[in-house]
Amino acid sequence: MGKHLVPAGGGRAGVEVCGNLLKLVSDNGGRTLKTFRRTGDYLLIFNPGDGTGLFIRKNKVLYGRIFLTVKDRLDRRFVNKYQSIS
Repeated sequence: MGKHLVPAGGGRAGVEVCGNLLKLVSDNGGRTLKTFRRTGDYLLIFNPGDGTGLFIRKNKVLYGRIFLTVKDRLDRRFVNKYQSIS
């Protein structure tokens, strides 16, 4: 179940994540969760919880504080873009 729920693609997988969450909390009647299949190159930045970021893109893996700053800015921009206005 976990591999279906958490996609490796971040914001691009929002539709699949939303659909899977709705299926999980409702009576899904035996329907299966949809697997997210990424396309092309993608960027991953993980927060290991120590004040640094782990940057992964293609065959590059980098580690440092700057990558946590980049992740924070990207995440905030994404949330601000899609936050509903009341």
